[in-house]
Amino acid sequence: MVFILTNNRVMESVKEIGILRAIGVRKKDISFLFNVENMIIGIEVKYISGLSSDDDISNNEDFDCKNKEEMKKSINQLARESRIISQRGNNKEKVLLFVADRKSCKEVYMDIQKRNILESEVAFGYISWQDFLLQLKKLKVTDPYHEVIINDVIALLTRKGFEDFTNMN
Repeated sequence: MVFILTNNRVMESVKEIGILRAIGVRKKDISFLFNVENMIIGIEVKYISGLSSDDDISNNEDFDCKNKEEMKKSINQLARESRIISQRGNNKEKVLLFVADRKSCKEVYMDIQKRNILESEVAFGYISWQDFLLQLKKLKVTDPYHEVIINDVIALLTRKGFEDFTNMN
């Protein structure tokens, strides 16, 4: 069910992604943009590589920032994407989701939270490839075509080494 909804949202977003590309948003700036009825979701996916750009900018509690305009603009890839998302969707809830291996997810999440470089109206979360694989394995699919696709993704993620040790059997 999640796959079907996700696949439909991607197909519906093709036009919007094309418009973003036409106005200068680079491919690497945002992997996917889901424009759901009351929410806009940006997804950044990493397999092996880290973030494509970063800096030392921090807007933590030591930084005296009176308003949003005074915030230092980081070139961090996720900070840039949060700015893109914050400019879209007017009153929609805004979410930036990071997908990577578990270690990278935790390190990037902690760094982003500590530095306070994302737009304040953009919620930030992550899911690891390991957790994604675990949830795919639990998925009950009745459509044979979707089952083939999901089994292929499971096989790929397993081959790439994202399977967690789960028991002694």
